[in-house]
Amino acid sequence: MNQSSTRGLEILLALVMMARGTSFIFSKLLLETMSTFNVLALRFGIAFLVLAALFARRLYRASRKVWVAGFLIGFLYFLVMSLELTALTMADTGPVALTEHTSIVMVPLATAALARVRPNPVMLISAFLAVAGVGMLTLPGGNFSAGLLIALLGAICYTVTIIVTDRLTHSPAEGFVVGIIQLGTLALLAGIASLFLESPHLPSSPAQWGMLAVLVLVCTIFGFTFQPVAQARVSAEMTGLLAALNPAVAAIIGALVLHEQFGWLGALAVVLILIAITLPSWLRILPPKAGKVSPQ
Repeated sequence: MNQSSTRGLEILLALVMMARGTSFIFSKLLLETMSTFNVLALRFGIAFLVLAALFARRLYRASRKVWVAGFLIGFLYFLVMSLELTALTMADTGPVALTEHTSIVMVPLATAALARVRPNPVMLISAFLAVAGVGMLTLPGGNFSAGLLIALLGAICYTVTIIVTDRLTHSPAEGFVVGIIQLGTLALLAGIASLFLESPHLPSSPAQWGMLAVLVLVCTIFGFTFQPVAQARVSAEMTGLLAALNPAVAAIIGALVLHEQFGWLGALAVVLILIAITLPSWLRILPPKAGKVSPQ
């Protein structure tokens, strides 16, 4: 794949992360009247049904390897989303999003460790800048709550998910089908958990339906489904850095809508995060994944 095509997929992945960053505010508002697994089951279940109806033929023709990848990644995302929504019931959207995305430093370090090589110095600098920005927004008062501890566990799960997605998706077309299957897997697991642990119900007002619609269409159908598409040709390291867009957007929306604390320090943090994201591309240190050998 040529450099322009790879850059296009990096832009797509950036848009995906920004779209998913808006999910924190809508999820938090829905959680005021609905339970965690109930929200997850509805959000991902509706998205899966829409996509399965539109692309039934592609699902039918998918190989066993693609289905296994979708099931595994869907299970991992079930863990990530369960921890994320639980954390949102205990802490503000900005700190939760930013704590969860400390994965931006975990990913390049983990991939280097798995490959038994030293991390690229520029990637380490970018990761350091991103984490510095995350720290400025995550702990403005220096109080690490139980909600943020749960979000940190989510960060570990998210790191594993990014790396597994990187290893199991090898083309945009394959990644798209994996993305659909992972939604169905997540919805199924959340539905089972909701039936046994909660009292599931549908949204009770037009406003709640509207928030659910945004979660389904923008944050899920676009946000989740197209991440494997882009990741098929974008390295796990760059994916981890672009993930910083997610908490940056969440923090800004949280400040504007929920009036969460976000001052000059927060603005400086966003600048650091954006520099961290763009620095590797400026220096052109990240090769495309076109030459990656599929695992046996």
